[in-house]
Amino acid sequence: MPPTISVLMSVYNGELYLAEAIESILEQSFTNFEFIIVDDGSTDDSIEIIEQYAEADKRIRTVFLNENRGLANALNYGLAHAEGQYIARMDSDDISLPTRFEQQINYLEEHPHIGLLGSRMQVVDKRKTPLFEFDVPLEHSLIVWNIFFGRTFAHPSVMIRREIIESVKGYNASLTAAQDVDLWARLVGLTTFCNLQDKLVIYRTHDRATSVGKAEQQNKVLQDTARNLLMTLWGDVSDDTVERFFHVRSGQSQFSMRELEIITAEMTRLAKSLLDTGWIVDDEMPLIVSEMERRINLAEPRRRKFWDLWRKRKD
Repeated sequence: MPPTISVLMSVYNGELYLAEAIESILEQSFTNFEFIIVDDGSTDDSIEIIEQYAEADKRIRTVFLNENRGLANALNYGLAHAEGQYIARMDSDDISLPTRFEQQINYLEEHPHIGLLGSRMQVVDKRKTPLFEFDVPLEHSLIVWNIFFGRTFAHPSVMIRREIIESVKGYNASLTAAQDVDLWARLVGLTTFCNLQDKLVIYRTHDRATSVGKAEQQNKVLQDTARNLLMTLWGDVSDDTVERFFHVRSGQSQFSMRELEIITAEMTRLAKSLLDTGWIVDDEMPLIVSEMERRINLAEPRRRKFWDLWRKRKD
């Protein structure tokens, strides 16, 4: 009988935190899973650590690549071996809390229309000192909206129905950063998104983390992803629009009044297009409008904010 969950972990020179990450999966309260660990050409002691745990727990299945092929490729290799109904992501330097799988499985079983489920995370440093909470939108509509403007999912926290991720042929192996956002964008319109309120993963940030130093590549993928979705919605889109949306996403607050008028019109058009395509529904529009107003307010020129503040004090 196949396992309910296939856990996918890619490892590349992760010896420092690998044992703790593996143990956090093996100690889950929900136990019907296979744990597929793909070593992506490690040159440290990662392979020895993986083999030690694989010998002790038969739920672990190993794939050893003879050279480093990158995260997306490694995850696709693992996905090709997966037999579970659900795919759960895990990184080799993070920690899944003991009830993560149990909570996610229960929610997905109770909500069969949801195909992709994540959660919030607690971010810690290399010594596990808490730094901040990684918040993500909970509702489908805001997750779709934030593919353009902000956080969507915490990648190490997600669980996805296997037939959903296989329908888009997994991760884009040509990307070296933001492979997760590219995947979420390709799933828009195919399923419903959701994040759980609870923090189910402890995310460790450190100098060896794969996301460190990839800001330029990540920004390009984010802009390309937005452009591709806008072209699907509108048929054509200008580089200026893509750039303005990216500046809103990155928190730029120095737009001129004219630019702000254009951004407001473009965001309004986007909201209507999401509704027209069925990517969101009528009941979700108030959330989008509220978030749009918040973003526009953050982007207002400083002189406008100063004038409003002066006027309120005068009144």
